[in-house]
Amino acid sequence: MSEVSRIRVLLVDDSPDDRELILMNLRRGGYQPIPTEVDTKEAFVDALDAHTWDLIICDYSMPGFDGLTALKILKNRNRDIPFILVSGAIGEELAVKAMKAGAHDYLMKDNLQRLIPAVEREINEARNRKKQKEAEQERDRLLTVIQHSLNEIFIFDSKTLRFRYLNETAANNLGYSEDEFSKLTPIDISPQIDNRADFERIIQPLRDGRMEKEFFVTKHTRKDGSTYPIEIHIQLIKQGNDPFFTAIGFDMSDREKDARRIKEHKDIAREMALHSKYKSEFLANMSHELRTPLNSITLLSKLLMKAKDKNLTADQSNFVDVIHQSGNNLLELINEVLDLSKIESGEMELSLSRINRQNLVSDIRNLFAPLADEKKLVFDISVDNTLPDQITTDRMRLEQVLKNLLSNAFKFTDEGSVALRVFSPEPGNRAVLKQEMIGFSVSDTGIGIPKEKQSLVFESFQQADGSTQRRYGGTGLGLTICRQISELLGGSITLESQEGAGSTFTLLLPVDSTEFVEKSRSSLKTTSDGELQRELKLSPAPVKDSEPITPKQKYSAKILLATDSSRLQSKIKSIAGTKNIELSIVTSGENIAPEADRFQPDFLILDPYITHMSGWSFSKMISRRSNIPVWLAENPGKVLPPMIHNTVQGVIYDASAGQDLQSMLDTDRKTADPACQTLLLVDDNEMHNTALREFALEFVDRCITATSAREAYDVLENQSIDCVVLDLSLPDASGADVLKKLSDDDHLSRIPVIIYSGKSLSASEKSFLMEHASDIILKNVGSHSRLMKKIGELTGNSLPDHNLSDPFDFSRLAGRSVLIVDDDQRSYFSLSSHLKEYNIITEHAESGKAALQKLNNTSYHAVLLDVMMPDMDGHELLKEIRRNSRWKDLPIFSVTARAMRGDRETCLELGATDYISKPVDPDIILTLLSIWIAE
Repeated sequence: MSEVSRIRVLLVDDSPDDRELILMNLRRGGYQPIPTEVDTKEAFVDALDAHTWDLIICDYSMPGFDGLTALKILKNRNRDIPFILVSGAIGEELAVKAMKAGAHDYLMKDNLQRLIPAVEREINEARNRKKQKEAEQERDRLLTVIQHSLNEIFIFDSKTLRFRYLNETAANNLGYSEDEFSKLTPIDISPQIDNRADFERIIQPLRDGRMEKEFFVTKHTRKDGSTYPIEIHIQLIKQGNDPFFTAIGFDMSDREKDARRIKEHKDIAREMALHSKYKSEFLANMSHELRTPLNSITLLSKLLMKAKDKNLTADQSNFVDVIHQSGNNLLELINEVLDLSKIESGEMELSLSRINRQNLVSDIRNLFAPLADEKKLVFDISVDNTLPDQITTDRMRLEQVLKNLLSNAFKFTDEGSVALRVFSPEPGNRAVLKQEMIGFSVSDTGIGIPKEKQSLVFESFQQADGSTQRRYGGTGLGLTICRQISELLGGSITLESQEGAGSTFTLLLPVDSTEFVEKSRSSLKTTSDGELQRELKLSPAPVKDSEPITPKQKYSAKILLATDSSRLQSKIKSIAGTKNIELSIVTSGENIAPEADRFQPDFLILDPYITHMSGWSFSKMISRRSNIPVWLAENPGKVLPPMIHNTVQGVIYDASAGQDLQSMLDTDRKTADPACQTLLLVDDNEMHNTALREFALEFVDRCITATSAREAYDVLENQSIDCVVLDLSLPDASGADVLKKLSDDDHLSRIPVIIYSGKSLSASEKSFLMEHASDIILKNVGSHSRLMKKIGELTGNSLPDHNLSDPFDFSRLAGRSVLIVDDDQRSYFSLSSHLKEYNIITEHAESGKAALQKLNNTSYHAVLLDVMMPDMDGHELLKEIRRNSRWKDLPIFSVTARAMRGDRETCLELGATDYISKPVDPDIILTLLSIWIAE
């Protein structure tokens, strides 16, 4: 009773007394009625639709309404609700009529003793009817699912194996009628099962309970004799005394078709990947074959142009100028073809940086003003001063587009003017991105472009007409590349032109391309199984150069981060934000030196694989020319170069970046704090100590000397020391032991140590010392001044001699020896001719084997190594050289004309000191040699 104690009752009676009497009896019977009382037909209909009722108790006869009418309404609505009629007096005939009409019981008002049993019975029966109906509906749903399942479903007898049931899918697939099928067994429709004994072996584990389910792959035979592959899953259902088997069949025809289709797609993908590979290899080889002789042409012509003797006639000088210009034109053509190929294959790499608008415009003006003067054209530049001072984009690519547009404007204009306008676009023109844009328009008064040809100028190898190419030259690739670069940067380029009146090209770009580049990260790359995925290969968008994390506050340190890895940027930025550090980020090597001069960082974090110059070459340069402490940052997925410990103070590893950064901060505070004023000199030569002490007191307030390791330990334990100068030859211990002990002590490891010794060091000794010391200075002529400069740097009492971006003094390379490994005699001749201008000694090896032989017989200060050679390519030679510990620290520069994506990383990972692309700029070669081997 407790389960049905609360019931919702619709009470239909025109007598309030009778209604109350009925409710009182329900309460006495243990029910808690929730009544709704009505006495008209309209009220009954409204109430019937308003709730879900447990019970209706209705008077047989009321003015204008009666119980039989209420029953009829209930029946028409198909509502199954217990309905009990009550009446004051009624004949047996009317009672029978009411029961036939659908009443569940009939009671007299003056005798309601049967009310409670009747209510309990009818409510229970109503609930049972509801459950039965729900079960039937669920069964019907399941039967519908089974009948219309896309898989074949069978039921067959466990004894006779004859089918009892098959669903619609099975019947349609096999083609049998239900009557025909009832006479068949699984053996009759499975040609691969020969007899019952074979089938019994399959289902026996199900019969004896060893397995709950069994599955196998076979074929089914249709009524017409054709077959199709199918996977069968069988289960034995033990239901009472009538066990039976159920089987579900999965038609594998489509699966086999899908497998064939997938294989075809994979084959196509592999073929496309091979085509892409062959194309890249072709471009790389073509680049090499073109750049190698071009390298000789440009280098030798430049050498002739700079001839010291000035013994060329005017005509000969003109000839040389033509040769040099022709070489540059060929180089431009090669670069355009390679650029277009990279864009089309999704391999164009963007390097975003923050650039000064005025500097950009000034560079453009300086570049094209001489051309304007030469052609007697007006060159006008106008700039909207309301534009932001800085924009974030790929400077090299933006300059490439502007230079191409301006070059075309000057090329096709014989009189009049060329104009560059930098402006803020109207809001309606900002269709590329809903953000702040900057516009560059290049206008000329030249030949113009016919209207019908204007849609073609942005297509590859297209110009207005054939006579244009014959008269003005060019490949028709420039504008194609301009358009695609603008789109990669999130912008657009448009043309307005009138034949004979000139043209205007308008470039629109976001003021900050970072957001667009991040969203456009998709390119064509080949997965491990040969399938192609779309992913535009863009260099990660950086944090804006020179932008502090938190402006207008006092910072604990200033860090310059040089990397184009967005992951590395985000990680260092996140850590720096928690340590109150001012952070500036550059994304290409060419921006490091000027930004370091401007930003004056406390220390520099370098990505070894940053573009333009390898990170450790910059590290080497900075360590020689500045007191900025340099650390390398591990870029996940790339191998740290083998020579890093020789050029930097430490490494910030990806897994422990926070801890490593804190160690760097601690070291930096110790090495660059202007308050560092106490120096410890450790040398067993007392006279030497005395002389050094006099020099050192120019930079520090106190200078303590020690002539043994023991004395040095005592000083370090009892006094605060800010810098140590350590000789390696001590009476009671080696300097290396002292350095190791200092490094292992958490407190003392923070003190910078300069190794100052006359001892000749092996490569392994030098590697160990550089890992733990701030610098190594060998005692020789001039070493005193270098030592004093280093002490001044570490104690914060001196400044670098000059800025990082100042030019090198190449005369310091005189007498250094360089082995040039190149199978092309022309390349060797042109390159060696330039190096000899600075009294650099060069030798030639025409193959990898010859190079190894020369290295075994002669000591060189550096090696210039061509990557593409016949018998042993540069990669193999590089690996072979690095396997020999004698040459572990030998500076090796890979020189190649391939210039394809991935070549640089491969060379650096194999152990190259740096990577140079042909045609070689001799100043770059000389700069790298100055960094690594200059006196």
